[in-house]
Amino acid sequence: MIELQEIKDLKISLSDVKELLEMKEQLKEIIQEYSKNKNIIDVPEEPELKIDLSKFKGELKGRLIKVYDNINKDWIKFCKKNNQFKMQDLYSLALLEFMNRYKK
Repeated sequence: MIELQEIKDLKISLSDVKELLEMKEQLKEIIQEYSKNKNIIDVPEEPELKIDLSKFKGELKGRLIKVYDNINKDWIKFCKKNNQFKMQDLYSLALLEFMNRYKK
């Protein structure tokens, strides 16, 4: 004889199957789209460094800052790699982007 709990479990299972059947077409579309795109390798492009000098206004001000050694070494390497820009412009851009990103 089938117990009451088994009947409840069967009802739940049937409800789940019914829900999946109602979503059948959507699931097929998703699987087809995935199958078409799974072999495509998404290679992100390296972002191009651009400086909009119009954002820098006023005279240059000297400022002495303390920076941790590892950050300073990486910064110097970065500046040498991007030597088409002045270091003052790179500093200014980095600070500006940081402030814009985290302003409240």
